[in-house]
Amino acid sequence: MKYFLVTTVWVLFGSVMVAQSTEKDSYTIQRLLLFNDKDEILLEKHPNGWMTPALRHQEKQSTNQGLYTLATDFGYEISRPKLAGIFTFIPEYKNQASFRQYYRAQVIQGRLQIPDGKIDAQWFSKEKALEMMALPDAKIILAVRDMTRQVLNRPEHIWGGSYRLWKEAGKTKYRLSEAFYTME
Repeated sequence: MKYFLVTTVWVLFGSVMVAQSTEKDSYTIQRLLLFNDKDEILLEKHPNGWMTPALRHQEKQSTNQGLYTLATDFGYEISRPKLAGIFTFIPEYKNQASFRQYYRAQVIQGRLQIPDGKIDAQWFSKEKALEMMALPDAKIILAVRDMTRQVLNRPEHIWGGSYRLWKEAGKTKYRLSEAFYTME
């Protein structure tokens, strides 16, 4: 009976500890800046607005595997992805930071297809892509556009920077808390 009681308490307590630890997990979003032979960039239309294709790792796979799979989902074979930036979101309303990694790749071959669950996908000039990311109906915070602009306009560097996030009247607000800097 004593063994049963100790085992039961350990299993219950251990389950609670595991459940609690996942609540504090930070997460990484990896954005793929995919370029065609006209130097246009691919954007996907998401319920939150137009943005570069992205993935949040929820499977056991490497960064490269995830990025190649993401490109394949849009119908493309791509060059080896190259790191373009790593940015941090530090929300005042959570206990952990989250990370945004940007990678650049060139289309080698393929034809655009819209993956299941996506609303639309289109190629845009860099300038038009940045405009599309800031449309009035966009629900994403403009920090996503700002980070994208930085890596698009200064591709010779790998960029870093941090944003402080807070909620105001039900909307997420942001400010750059660590100015953009080169990481190499």
